[in-house]
Amino acid sequence: GAEPQFKPVTAGDGWQGRPLQAFIDRPEPDREILSEYHDGGSPTGFFMLRAGRWKYVSYAGAPTAQLFDLERDPDELEDLG
Repeated sequence: GAEPQFKPVTAGDGWQGRPLQAFIDRPEPDREILSEYHDGGSPTGFFMLRAGRWKYVSYAGAPTAQLFDLERDPDELEDLG
């Protein structure tokens, strides 16, 4: 069969992004943040979603997740999940 043809994607192709300097110049404190972490020494990767006062953490393959109210518990000592 024929090889699939892939078109390189460039920043001008409609990506929804901004330079990091734009976040410094115009902070968005209410912006949702999604993060993922994978490390060769970790038994699993994990994913974090921060939305306002809430922080949700999910561990790949784990049956439980964590939920923190960062307004009431900024040190993340009480897992509400």
